[in-house]
Amino acid sequence: MGELPLETQIALLRVLQAKTIERSGKPANPFPLDIRVLAATNRDLSAAISCVEPFRQDLFYRLNVVPIVIPSLRQRKDDISLLVEYLIDRYHKEDRKKIRKMERKTLDLS
Repeated sequence: MGELPLETQIALLRVLQAKTIERSGKPANPFPLDIRVLAATNRDLSAAISCVEPFRQDLFYRLNVVPIVIPSLRQRKDDISLLVEYLIDRYHKEDRKKIRKMERKTLDLS
């Protein structure tokens, strides 16, 4: 969300405010929407509102209704082994690879 160009921010804001969209190639006949938006970014949008690459304050207000802040994986080192186990299990089943586990010394590198 933090990397959206200004034109896209304006279009998204228009959709969120009007709760309608107009289909491309069709006559101006607004199509009603009933949507919820879950937006994610790694940028500090409140700081981006006043910086060189701006983020629209009115769009930030619309999107920041229920903020959920999740610490980076770098700050949650205990979760890395759980994530690795999940990914090994997932790709073991999908690709029929014979990966069973990851070396402890590899996990300790994180």
